[in-house]
Amino acid sequence: MICLNRGLLLLSLLLSCSLFSTAQSAHKYMKEAEAHLLQHDTDAAVGSMEQLLAGYPKSPAVILTNQCLADIYSARGYKDSARERLIYALSYVPFAEVWEPKPDTFAAQYYLFTAKADVAVRLSQHYDNAGDTAKGLYFLNLADSLFLPVTDSMLLQLDYRSYLSLRYREHYLRFGDTVAARSRLLSFFMAGTPRSDELTDSLRSLLRARYSSRTIKRFVDRAIATVKTDTVAENGKNVVYYYCRLFDTTIIRAEFRSRKRFQSMLRRNRYIRRLKG
Repeated sequence: MICLNRGLLLLSLLLSCSLFSTAQSAHKYMKEAEAHLLQHDTDAAVGSMEQLLAGYPKSPAVILTNQCLADIYSARGYKDSARERLIYALSYVPFAEVWEPKPDTFAAQYYLFTAKADVAVRLSQHYDNAGDTAKGLYFLNLADSLFLPVTDSMLLQLDYRSYLSLRYREHYLRFGDTVAARSRLLSFFMAGTPRSDELTDSLRSLLRARYSSRTIKRFVDRAIATVKTDTVAENGKNVVYYYCRLFDTTIIRAEFRSRKRFQSMLRRNRYIRRLKG
């Protein structure tokens, strides 16, 4: 129920904006649905959301409304109905006129950036629960590629990919692929997003299941001591990039003035230190 109420709150924030022509009228149905859910009356909540979908089929609200309905159907054990709702939400293309002008509030921007990727993640979890590994990974990859939030904020995109890294970890570990789970976490734990501490702790926990703290520290120190270089021609000049590989995965690649400075940065890095424990 918490998940549903959170989704409805986000949608209410979106619909409260004056960005979309259907906002005020559709907002009425979502407020009704939210009130019904708070009273644990899911039948009435479903009715309100169905009215929204019937009355405003062009609204951006279609995506999240179907996601909320899928949550309800899944909780009731109607797995096929839940899957159908999610697939519809994923394939739905809003009419162009309802997206203009561009949103100017964070809540609306977050919705626009992540709505379909979130649906793809839900579908991945749905198929994982059904034991369909291939489809579970397929939809997770869609969230990380085709539906990856497109935004001018690199940090926002990196943060979402960090969130996806935790979902990848769940998927891979569920089916026994610890190497793939480790590789994904290694690729993003140093991204410097609000989730980086969580990714680092998750990676450390995964490594500690196989190695001692002393062994992990030795691997990390060896990786820093053996950083490599990559020279790339950019704008008519050669640029030297330094990169560090740990457990056969590049954890960071950056332009630096010297190898010594790059190694010093790595030794002071909070996530490296956290990983070493």
